[in-house]
Amino acid sequence: MKWNRSRSLTIAGALLAFLAGCTERNNPTDVRDRPALSLDAAATLTSIVTDPVDDLKNKAPAWLDLTSATITRRAGRFFFTWDLAAFVPADPTSDPAIPAHSDYVCVGDGLDTDPTTAPVGYPFGKNEANYAEFYVAMCWTPTGSFGLGTGFNALLIDRRPLLGGGQVVVTPVQLSIQGAHVSIVVDAAALGDPAAFAWVAFTEIAKQADPNDAASFPDLAPDLNLGAPFANWPQQRRDRAQKNDPLMTFQGVAWCGFRCELPLQDSNLGHLIQSAGPRATKTDNLTGSGVPTSIGTLSV
Repeated sequence: MKWNRSRSLTIAGALLAFLAGCTERNNPTDVRDRPALSLDAAATLTSIVTDPVDDLKNKAPAWLDLTSATITRRAGRFFFTWDLAAFVPADPTSDPAIPAHSDYVCVGDGLDTDPTTAPVGYPFGKNEANYAEFYVAMCWTPTGSFGLGTGFNALLIDRRPLLGGGQVVVTPVQLSIQGAHVSIVVDAAALGDPAAFAWVAFTEIAKQADPNDAASFPDLAPDLNLGAPFANWPQQRRDRAQKNDPLMTFQGVAWCGFRCELPLQDSNLGHLIQSAGPRATKTDNLTGSGVPTSIGTLSV
């Protein structure tokens, strides 16, 4: 989008009103490290989802109860973090809530980087389509079924090759577990350096190796199973059906380079500045402050 300095006073007034709503204090789920106006590619962009405690299904252990999940891009890398309701045990086999002979237990995110596609196959059945181009997860795998060894591992599953008849690529990535806080770091290039994507955090217990249609998911954030929409990185509404909405990927408007609150929720700036209101006539008088009398006093 390109701004024209010769636009009407109506647009200028609307922009001033819009910028007046930009603050550094509201909407804690839309975060930047600092209120920089620069759209530098190295800037930090974050998306956060919170989740209620004790909303687990299938009597899963508390360390599979998500309380929040965060995705942050900084300095060419994505940082994935999950906060859980209890510490991750050093030896999950000692937890009676973990079914005996489980193949793996995971805490992770599914990333929908291209809503126009749905790769078919692994880690699901060979004829089963799924929204995610990528899965990023911390997994405890006593059987080593992911090919990365036994115990705790962090992995990136790239499902994009499935779209061309290829094979999924599973790659080990950097992992940190600190009590109830789990974090993984992935190079942005490994994800195709996406400008935006939809995502959901999950916890999972599987009794058999993938491909696996019988795994259970004790917790999701957002709660897609209850009708919640996907989360979006950066934190800007982007439903899968709205893939081609230019606002969702135009940084200067959607993210502002700082924190903004649109007066009309789920509207774009173009709609805002074109909404009905007083207009200056071709022949008009100006007030002492230079505002056409047909418009009246501008409220800023």
